[in-house]
Amino acid sequence: ASDEEAVNLLALAVVIAFGVSLAAGISVWKLNLTFANFLGHSEKLRWFYAVPITIFLTSCCSGIWSWLNREKQYGIISKTKLYNSGIISVLQLIFGLCKAGVTGLIIGYVTGWLVTTLILANEFCKRYFRQIKAIELAKLKQAFFCYQNFPRFDVPTTFLYTLTNQLPFILLNKFFGDMVAGFYALTHRVLGAPGALIGMAVWQVFRERA
Repeated sequence: ASDEEAVNLLALAVVIAFGVSLAAGISVWKLNLTFANFLGHSEKLRWFYAVPITIFLTSCCSGIWSWLNREKQYGIISKTKLYNSGIISVLQLIFGLCKAGVTGLIIGYVTGWLVTTLILANEFCKRYFRQIKAIELAKLKQAFFCYQNFPRFDVPTTFLYTLTNQLPFILLNKFFGDMVAGFYALTHRVLGAPGALIGMAVWQVFRERA
């Protein structure tokens, strides 16, 4: 794909991410009591509003990382992912020391993704301003119809993969409490880190060449 087509695809991804986040926000607003009753913690109601924000931020980052991978800007990708992990870890540690509890963990996580999104957006605008000017509504529609089969096949598999990864956290929290779910999450992160590191590195290079 040309740069013009690729940048319109990126813009389309951001628009779709905003729409999905808006739909998630409405769902949380309508069903937050149902979610809280399922988990058995009514005080967790306010945490659900972080979900649509996080969906939008992570989607924007993923889109820009895909663009940078296309441009073989592996240094920027590595640097921003390091910033993301570092900011989240430091903020969560600080909030933990301040005994902010789960609220501090969520604030640290969302803030880390917000800062990463702003850094990536700034880098993208500085380096690819000429390509940004090629974004047009007609080209967005053309990109949507041209690549409509991709989300049709990719979304279900991604959804099932995410569901199978996240469902244990929800069920453990529901039946065994926060502490057991927290220990499971920590173990899952530590054991999965080496494989994820190698797998993501190989995947990025393969995707750029695919």
